[in-house]
Amino acid sequence: MKKERSKRERVLTLYKFPLLYHSIKGRDFLLLLQTIIVSNLGRAIQSIAVTWYILSVFGGAKSGLYLAFYYSCFLIPLIMFGPIAGMFVDMHNRKNIIIITNVLRGVFLLILAGVTFLKFFPMLFLFLITIINAILIAFSVPAANACIPNIVKDKNLVKANSVISLNENLTFIIGASIAGFLYAKIGIVGVFTINGVLFVLTGVFVVFTNNYKVNKFLRERKVGVFSGRGLEFLKHFKNIFSSIKDGFVFIKSDRPIYLIIIFGLVINFFIYPFDSILLPKTIKFSLHLGASKYGIMQAIASVGGVLGLGLMTIIPKKNSVIYNFLKYGVFVLGVTVFLSGILLLPIGFKYLSAYGIYVIFCFLGFIRQVFDSLFMIPMKTIYQKRVPNEYRGRFYGFMNTMWIGLQPVSCGILGLVTSLNYFSTTSIMIALGVMIVIMSILIGITSDIKKLYLQINFG
Repeated sequence: MKKERSKRERVLTLYKFPLLYHSIKGRDFLLLLQTIIVSNLGRAIQSIAVTWYILSVFGGAKSGLYLAFYYSCFLIPLIMFGPIAGMFVDMHNRKNIIIITNVLRGVFLLILAGVTFLKFFPMLFLFLITIINAILIAFSVPAANACIPNIVKDKNLVKANSVISLNENLTFIIGASIAGFLYAKIGIVGVFTINGVLFVLTGVFVVFTNNYKVNKFLRERKVGVFSGRGLEFLKHFKNIFSSIKDGFVFIKSDRPIYLIIIFGLVINFFIYPFDSILLPKTIKFSLHLGASKYGIMQAIASVGGVLGLGLMTIIPKKNSVIYNFLKYGVFVLGVTVFLSGILLLPIGFKYLSAYGIYVIFCFLGFIRQVFDSLFMIPMKTIYQKRVPNEYRGRFYGFMNTMWIGLQPVSCGILGLVTSLNYFSTTSIMIALGVMIVIMSILIGITSDIKKLYLQINFG
């Protein structure tokens, strides 16, 4: 026992992360954290590199449509398999799920690297393997999240979750910062190869962990799709859609929550394609800058999000202040999008260089993410406090389905609009900014939302 404890202490000292020493039980958490960190790092690098690859292959005219298709290949499988994956994770060994899904993600990325290098239908394989990897992510993420309570003491769960959240943000910042550099130096084949190796390694990390003390429970509850109890699985599958419907019924019955969700969905509908399609196209085709500049801009925006998270911990939790974060935060969001479009007008290029406009874009992205954190965190608190425990799972099931489900729709519409060349990127940005500002005004004049924010205890 002493030898095992001494070994764990040496591992903790090696990582020089004091908080981990107090919040984890040992190497199981460290190895799981490594898996999460490497996975997020790989996803950040992949997202930036693939976006730039598609822009380079299809050019300014068609790249918006193909970017929309790429994001749809990733998001739609998450929507379809998310509810099924959660149930599957509860019925099978979570450790094995993490190992298998991560190793398979790595293998498929290595295959993608090979076919891209050989120029054997690279875009077809990119879209197909994106779909496959999205399905694997739908299973691996809930499996990893479900393992945390099994390897961390109850009193340390908040600390452990904080460590994970912080590392997720930091790894995205690092991944986005180096993605463009990697793409420029080793190309998309090199990026696929590195990510493939990283994901295989994450699966290897988990092999050395314990079984998270769930084997006995899983043996008692395990249900196979093709076993004699397969009908029970199908019954649970039907209950998923019934639960989503119940979540919608509850949301409709609570008018303030219903209004907040509607406004949130509309704002997300406008802002998601701006970030995922319009910004990268602007950096490449309007400002004529490289992939590294796009990655750095994404990293700077993420730093703004982290700063917003930090500010929420020190700002007084007065209801009027929190409400103003919502009202003015959405307004600032719209203004930053609007100004991004204004900068691309001829007058912008008259007084500023392309690099000068890029610097302002970085600043606007930073400000946007700061305010996004300032109004999104209290909104999550309202959901947690307002929604009764017995409805909470169904509420989040419906909300997450709608939240993610609208993203490929908005990307598809914007991708089609940009490919038709009827509207310039500048005019689209200005229009999106105006619509978000209108949403902020509507939020400000909606009395039900204001009353809700003044009633909730944010302390």
